[in-house]
Amino acid sequence: MRTVTLLQPNKIVFGEGCAVQCALDLGAVEKKRVFLVTSPPIVELTAPLVEALRADGATVSVYAEIATEPAVATVEAAMSAARAFEPDAVIGLGGGSAIDVATVGAALYDGRQAIRDIFGIGQLESRALYMVSLPTTAGTGSEVTPIAILLDEEENLKKGIVSPHLVPDAAYVDPRLTVSLPPAVTAATGLDALTHCIECYASKVAHPAVDLYALQGIRLIAANLLRAVEH
Repeated sequence: MRTVTLLQPNKIVFGEGCAVQCALDLGAVEKKRVFLVTSPPIVELTAPLVEALRADGATVSVYAEIATEPAVATVEAAMSAARAFEPDAVIGLGGGSAIDVATVGAALYDGRQAIRDIFGIGQLESRALYMVSLPTTAGTGSEVTPIAILLDEEENLKKGIVSPHLVPDAAYVDPRLTVSLPPAVTAATGLDALTHCIECYASKVAHPAVDLYALQGIRLIAANLLRAVEH
């Protein structure tokens, strides 16, 4: 049997209302300047977490500028805003785009590498800042994966960055952050998650240790997606 390596955050928290636990955990590791990356349509969802962070003594900057799928320039703009704020931790709250921008930005914050230098597999040397993710959709898996996808405008190509340094330090998966999604987006992201599970299980290099997750994901999505869309 082939060897399999599972790369996951050091901490994964799942449960209704768990998003605010992120504030307590950041306080416990003495992160007091927090740069929060999100998108305009869901900036209101950040309010309970921002309130909890500030109540715990943190200074928070909310960067709600991720309006489309991210490009190199998107990450560069976010890093410029982050450097002006000088954070010691980054939060990505949103769909895959916001989380990818937050993750890559946290990795390259110190300026040791440029974005185009890290496209591909294993090119990223380290991550400069503590990074936390909170997903608002159920499709991409960006909150726990070592992969980010960006558009390289110079070549008009989407390119991947694959590195264990992209895996967030912690992920907080709070179902309450998904209930305000429009039905069409709930359906699309649910089918995205289903597709990930199917392609994982059907892969010619699939591994039994991962098949367990893939099969259970298929079962759960098949049993619950229609109800999630309708309610």
